[in-house]
Amino acid sequence: MKTLLRFFLTNFPLSLIAGPLQVPNEFVAGTPARAAEVNENFVSTAVAVNDNNARIEAAETSLSQTINDLLNVQSNVSNIQSTVSELQTAVNTLQSYHPSGLTRIENINWEHYAQISVTDFIDSGLVVWFSNRVITESLVPPNFNYHVQLFKYGTDWDLVFDIDINQVTDVSVDANGLIADFTLRPDPMETTVHGFQLLRINATDPADISGVYRVVVRGDFIIDETNRAVDGNFVRAETPTGDFIEGGTFESIIRVIL
Repeated sequence: MKTLLRFFLTNFPLSLIAGPLQVPNEFVAGTPARAAEVNENFVSTAVAVNDNNARIEAAETSLSQTINDLLNVQSNVSNIQSTVSELQTAVNTLQSYHPSGLTRIENINWEHYAQISVTDFIDSGLVVWFSNRVITESLVPPNFNYHVQLFKYGTDWDLVFDIDINQVTDVSVDANGLIADFTLRPDPMETTVHGFQLLRINATDPADISGVYRVVVRGDFIIDETNRAVDGNFVRAETPTGDFIEGGTFESIIRVIL
């Protein structure tokens, strides 16, 4: 519609619809009084037509400007829509991050309550990766019980095993969000770590090793580089962990089979 209107105004100006009225030479037929009256009417008509033409030209200019304004508005709307789309993309990206900014457990290398082989349990152990670096001494306090513990089902989960914790410096994650591969750093551990590997110490007899285990990571006591506790709650048994509050205990069950 806008294009047709612009074409019409461009190729057929309104001023051509009613061009300037050409007043004939002085009318002389009839009586002098009649001739004077006719001539006066011609002059009045010419003035009115020319005035109307001026109005039409002004309307044409105004209409053309209005069309240009509408086209500019349309362009602005398109730009605004593009900006809104970009902002929505940015919002979606931001929402993919932890809203509170707290450190959480980002990935692990096992599925909650899934089965893993004794061989994998001995060789790869259990790997935990945080979203930010945490202070090593809060993860593995010297001369104190670990804030990471491994229990085997016995009487009220009373069989607690000695464990070894090694620093993990890099991980690769599969399509399900599980750690598929990882890189270890030789001892000693750095003052802050991004992840760790948990191994059961002195585990050699497969029959003794197999069973149901409970893995506990006490986020209340593990502090990140910003001096905040890890948001560790294993909500819905899914990673990333967290309920948007500092602290919380991560607990997961695994079944080690022969």
